Amino acid sequence: MLIRPKKGVSIRDRIAKWDTDPVFSVLLKLNPKFSDRVTAIAGDCALPDLGISVEDRKLLVNEVQIVLHCAATVRFDEPLHVALDINTRGTLLVVQLAKEMRRLETFVHVSTAFSNCVIHHINEAYYPDNLTCSSDKVLKLREILSNDLIDNMSPAFLKDFPNTYTFTKALAEQVVQKEASGLPACIFRPGLILATFKDPIPGWTDNLYGPISLLHGGVYGVLRVMLVDKKARAHIVPVDYCANMVLSTAWKTAVENVQKKENVSLKDPPIYNYADSDQNPVKWLNFSKAVEDRRFDYPLEKMIWYPFLHTTIKRIYVLIRPKNGVSISERIVAWDTDPVFSVLLKLNPKFSDRVTAIAGDCGLPDLGISVEDRKLLVTEVQIVLHCAATVRFDEPLHVALDINTRGTLLVVQLAKEMRRLETFVHVSTAFSNCVIHHINEAYYPEKLACTFDKILELREMLSNDLIDNIAPAFLKDFPNTYTFTKALAEQVVQKEASGLPACIFRPAMIFVTLKEPITGWTDNLYGPISILYGYVLGVLHVTLLDKNARAHIVPVDYCANMVLSTAWNTAVENVYRKKNSSTKFLLKDPTIYNYATSDKNPIKWLNFSNAVDAQRLVYPLEQMIWYPFLKIYNKLCDFELAILFYHILPGYVIDMVLRLKGQKPRMIRIYNKYHKNMKDLALFAITNWTFSMNNSDHLLECMTSEDRKLFECDMNSVNWDEYFGVALFGMREYLAKEKPTEESFISARKTLKRFHTYHRIVQAAACGTVVASICLSALAALLLLCCCWCCCFAPYAAGAELADKLRDDSELSQFYSLLEQNPVANATLALRSCTIFVPTNEAFQRHNGTTHVLYHITTAAFSQNQLKTSVSSDMEGNPPLYITNGRNGDIYVNNARIIPSLSVELTNREGKRQVMHIIDEVLEPLTAKSSTTDMNNMDAMKFMRHADQLNLGNNGLRTYRSQVTLMKKESLYESPGFHTFLVPVDEGFKLSTRSSLVDAKVIDGHVIPNTVIFTAASQHDEPKTSAAFEDQLKVTVSFFRQKDGKMYVKSNTISGDAKHPQGVVLAEIVKANIPIRNGVVHLIHRPLMIIDTTVTQFLQENTENGALRKFYEVIMDAGGAVLDGINSLSEVTILAPSNEAWNISSIDNIVRDRKRMTDILNMHIIKDRLNVEKIRQKNANMIAQVPTVNNRTFLYFNVKGEGSDAVVTVEGGGVNATVLQADVAQTNGYVHIIDRVLGVPHTTVLGKLSTDPMMSDTYKMGEFSHFNDQLNNTQRRYTFFVPRDKGWQKTELDYPSAHKKLFMRDFYYHSKNLLERHLVIADHVYTMKDLAQMSLTTDSVVLPTLRDSLKVKVEEEAGRYVILWNYKKINVYRPDVECTNGIIHVIDYPLMEEKDIVVSGG
Repeated sequence: MLIRPKKGVSIRDRIAKWDTDPVFSVLLKLNPKFSDRVTAIAGDCALPDLGISVEDRKLLVNEVQIVLHCAATVRFDEPLHVALDINTRGTLLVVQLAKEMRRLETFVHVSTAFSNCVIHHINEAYYPDNLTCSSDKVLKLREILSNDLIDNMSPAFLKDFPNTYTFTKALAEQVVQKEASGLPACIFRPGLILATFKDPIPGWTDNLYGPISLLHGGVYGVLRVMLVDKKARAHIVPVDYCANMVLSTAWKTAVENVQKKENVSLKDPPIYNYADSDQNPVKWLNFSKAVEDRRFDYPLEKMIWYPFLHTTIKRIYVLIRPKNGVSISERIVAWDTDPVFSVLLKLNPKFSDRVTAIAGDCGLPDLGISVEDRKLLVTEVQIVLHCAATVRFDEPLHVALDINTRGTLLVVQLAKEMRRLETFVHVSTAFSNCVIHHINEAYYPEKLACTFDKILELREMLSNDLIDNIAPAFLKDFPNTYTFTKALAEQVVQKEASGLPACIFRPAMIFVTLKEPITGWTDNLYGPISILYGYVLGVLHVTLLDKNARAHIVPVDYCANMVLSTAWNTAVENVYRKKNSSTKFLLKDPTIYNYATSDKNPIKWLNFSNAVDAQRLVYPLEQMIWYPFLKIYNKLCDFELAILFYHILPGYVIDMVLRLKGQKPRMIRIYNKYHKNMKDLALFAITNWTFSMNNSDHLLECMTSEDRKLFECDMNSVNWDEYFGVALFGMREYLAKEKPTEESFISARKTLKRFHTYHRIVQAAACGTVVASICLSALAALLLLCCCWCCCFAPYAAGAELADKLRDDSELSQFYSLLEQNPVANATLALRSCTIFVPTNEAFQRHNGTTHVLYHITTAAFSQNQLKTSVSSDMEGNPPLYITNGRNGDIYVNNARIIPSLSVELTNREGKRQVMHIIDEVLEPLTAKSSTTDMNNMDAMKFMRHADQLNLGNNGLRTYRSQVTLMKKESLYESPGFHTFLVPVDEGFKLSTRSSLVDAKVIDGHVIPNTVIFTAASQHDEPKTSAAFEDQLKVTVSFFRQKDGKMYVKSNTISGDAKHPQGVVLAEIVKANIPIRNGVVHLIHRPLMIIDTTVTQFLQENTENGALRKFYEVIMDAGGAVLDGINSLSEVTILAPSNEAWNISSIDNIVRDRKRMTDILNMHIIKDRLNVEKIRQKNANMIAQVPTVNNRTFLYFNVKGEGSDAVVTVEGGGVNATVLQADVAQTNGYVHIIDRVLGVPHTTVLGKLSTDPMMSDTYKMGEFSHFNDQLNNTQRRYTFFVPRDKGWQKTELDYPSAHKKLFMRDFYYHSKNLLERHLVIADHVYTMKDLAQMSLTTDSVVLPTLRDSLKVKVEEEAGRYVILWNYKKINVYRPDVECTNGIIHVIDYPLMEEKDIVVSGG
């Protein structure tokens, strides 16, 4: 055992203490003299050569078989030079000693599971990339530099490592990897080591490291606060388990050493991670709860305080203003008599002594706070709860802006000055963004007509009356000033409080207390409370509600608890942010907490009305003025008609009675106020909203069970029937001020019974009156109905509705039938501004899946020129619709084109502007296989994570997603904005090595940033800059459609590097146009940028419905010779005809001729790596001539234009083809996709002459001389010797005068005569091979021409043909250009002499 003196205790004394150490007690009983078998070796890992003497070293080298290296300094704050000496250099010295040991069988280095804590998932692998410098270099610097200097350089070395311990342990692992690779060695990585579990005695420990210090401090009563994420895994391991595991790894390594001697090689020492398992995990929540539960079982005698976390509030500052003539001090004093404070007064009668009133008003400049009070707040306050607001829906805009928006800005500005601020909570409303139906915990600045700063600037400039008069322009689709100014206030918090520990709390409709501090308490008549109170009072009998809509009622005490909980959570997150400077803990925007009824415990207005119906008879009011009954209507027109009979007529009767009794009439005034309020509330009463509450749910999960009891706020726990009973009971006591005594209830029930009798009598009388009226005066009844119609329905009958337009258009009938069945869509059409994108019936015929009506609707009106980059749809979660401009200025919504001439704009009966756009395709949102899948905020990364749960067919994305995670590129796919993501499916990774080639740059190449591209709107082959576009590497991406309709995407690595070669990679889009929150996803059949297949493999990939399927089929039908020839070439370029190129009748017969087909296929193969740039270099003389594998057959390339506008043509065997897709790179060459099959003529001699750029001069000469007229005759066979343009240019040098005349129309006769010499007409054509054979047997070959005959001799020189004519040697530049009615030989010089052009004098 290597041991050193410690804290003044010698080695001998340290060993002697073992006899009294409890951990050795069991061993001492078994063997009292066990220490006799232990030899102490004096040494120290921090000293050179471990501080071991020469004699001891010899002893160890000769004797030791097993080495367990456990020595280390575990202090997190150890100076770097000390940690390096012990943990890193000490390990190196131990390994060097082990190398000398002659009998060594196993070596175990004990590291830590957190040696690579800079990453979150740690494999049993080495991570040298996480280190800033290798272990040998760091140790070399340690020797060179002083202790102080090396310590000062710690941050540069540590980088992302949190302390010197983990850093030096990571270096030590690298030492073992490099230095111990030839030894029987391994590394053991334990988690957080805690006390023993079983052996040798339970619960033993002798230090206060790690979790043990937290445990001890907690039960000792010293530790009050612990910084942990309760949901995080604790990774605690018992020390006795670790000891057993170390011995087990030593045994395993020794066994493997025996195998190694039998030639089983071990590359690196294996690593054994040791932490809590997935099958039996432990979280900090379990740890803290277990300690909490057991603290009373095993209390300490020496504890200095009760072991419990307790928080004390020093002082509460309340911003308060005089109200309704009551001063601030009087308002505070009134708390002593307010029932809501009764419980608190019993617990602490002097609680108000700890409350300081700050005189102020949110509607005043600087909140109306004095300078002294402001200094006090800035110095003292740690927690800000901003709850002040005006909640009146009809508040003038200037007042609502002053209080709700500017007031929030002023509070935020004050909070920024507070030196001790720990948390800031802004209380908003769940309906601040009520212009959409599904509200996420997110900001919606796009729903505002103007930003808050501009509106507040206008507020300062304009008068109150003017700002109020222009309110409709600001509000847009917001139903009232309250929701609008609260939405602005949220934007204030988002922009101004982004650097603060801030959050936003959005409660729904706040109702009476459920439990705390007293049940059923309320002190106002806002929202649903006014309906409930008016109902049980017998005043209100008609209301406007959709019984099937969610009620979203929340108890006020639950809201208060939730506000405090969000404040706590925000403070905790702020601590994380301060402790960790990495971007993970930076809070971009203040967190939002939606708080409404949950999906697990929903409440509808139907349940609300049923529960109140049942409870109204249990808790009746003594003050009721009529029997309580309530009629519910969900349409505004029905409501208008009902109030006439149930409210207005009875109201006038009651007011008349009051006047007769000498009292002031009041009922009509009450009803008018109520009716106005109900109309203001109409949208909220009949619209069904849903809310995502992920943040709120997560907050509840973070709270302990004790916290959840103390701060009860779980909406799943509310019993709604009991709650509404509590509400009626509390309303009776706190609003009606009726004491809950037996006498009071008896009196109220008598009143209820009496009014019930009156109610029945009136009902009977009304029925009799109606019958009599019908019988006696039908005309009067008719007039009454007309009056009712005019008063109640006339406002709704004016103008055509958008629904009417849809119904009347037979081409839109399918969408209209779906629209009729959707109640949310109907409500939107009736009450709100909206834009509807309506697919035609023809679009539905092409559509196979489910149609989501609300995905075609957005709750704002947009004409074509008002459509922005994206708009939110009305579908649940409000997934975006993307607006793009396509070819010819067309506007697209997602992949559907808006038919411009058919758009309609109307105003509905509520005066709301509505727009209808007709589109040519049904819009398809991203949908899940199960309704339980969370579809909210589905960005590209979340899309890939949940791919298995989405409707993506059989397309898996696991391989690519794993690479994105491995390369730490999640942020690229999570980035907000509008991007195009190209995601390869698992099928594209069949090649086992392909996934390893997907590095960070390749992943960048699959993203087109800041551009959304849907296939229908994409520009054909227009390159877009990818995220992999920088100085060294430049990659573009483009889309193109084949003639068969298939969509492809291609990457073009314009400028590459060693890992990313230049070239084009094609990928078919297997599932296109998947809209997500931050753009659009296209699934592709293979990854881009990666060039890992040969030309042959690329062709084989196209065997099933690929772009080159037919080309590969023809190659295989022709036999194996062609494919073998391709495989034999180390460098090859293929000109591959597209599938459409084979669809010509002239090919059918040739395909059957295997020999002819083989020659034609070989014409498409070049023995060279030939990309466009290389062709361009060969093209210096206008035409690039390139040999093929077909003997003496050449291809002729021509390149026009630059960059992406370049057009490449190739001529071979008489066929001029255009390159559709160039530079498709492979490991051994290139593939160029062309639009025609070379060697299969498809045009006449004239057609070829007119299109070939090499023969343009001959064509022009033949045109004005009328020579060309005959060349289209398919009944003849022509052999045409055509001088290329360069040849005519040579004649200009040789015979300048004659050349000039040849191209003048006045001398067309000479031009025609000369051309006739070049044209041979016979019953067959003469190939160059034919002419060369004929020349072998005669001095000259005589060929029949239009004018006499042509005598030539053809020879072969250096693989090329040469024509001998009139003692001239003329090269054949392009032999055997086949046409449907002949053959062309392109020659270097015309068959011409100067005497051919003779002009007589005049």
